[in-house]
Amino acid sequence: MRVSVANATPNPKKTLTTTTTTTTTTTTTTTTTTTAATCQDGIINQGESDLDCGGPCAPCGDSLKCFINADCVSDICTGVLCAAATCQDGIINQGESDLDCGGPCAPCGDGLSCNTGADCVSGFCTSGQCAGV
Repeated sequence: MRVSVANATPNPKKTLTTTTTTTTTTTTTTTTTTTAATCQDGIINQGESDLDCGGPCAPCGDSLKCFINADCVSDICTGVLCAAATCQDGIINQGESDLDCGGPCAPCGDGLSCNTGADCVSGFCTSGQCAGV
């Protein structure tokens, strides 16, 4: 037996909705290059008292910043700046053979240290000491 359906309605169309979610991840890599501090880097750092001098570096010249005497070529720090060596600064420096005498300063008296006879008032330097005539 055959059954015929004359008024059958076809299935309505089904709509398929697809949602796509796209996730974008951005990774940023930052590279930092660190250069070790040196006494020639043009920066006051690492305990330097002035630009690339003093502290762990070579002593600073006159009129440059200092913290202690050792920061200065002259070995004279006024607490703020390096001062020039003199023959009255109370320090054996600038080629003096004894405290503020000999070398570029006035000759030293008897019993004071000397390197040559020219360092002594007497003109005689014996065993590193100025000797009288």
